[in-house]
Amino acid sequence: MGGLDVRGRTVVEDYARDSFENLLFSIARFREVTGRYPSRFTVVGYDFKAERFRRLHRRALRIPDSAPFEYLGVHPRGSSRFPF
Repeated sequence: MGGLDVRGRTVVEDYARDSFENLLFSIARFREVTGRYPSRFTVVGYDFKAERFRRLHRRALRIPDSAPFEYLGVHPRGSSRFPF
């Protein structure tokens, strides 16, 4: 969209062992690549984890309330091992 080459701007973080580390290490990776910390946050994950990210992980990482923080939840498929 808009002529943006997303693949050329995509980096990965391969070391997180859980949801908290995924957010923490992704912020650190962003800083490593761009030289600054993010000013807004968008997390994509299972919808049942939304409150954990919004309330617990955000607070633990001291992400200010003034920083835009969006959680885009997806529902696990029927073949998922999660009982939903």
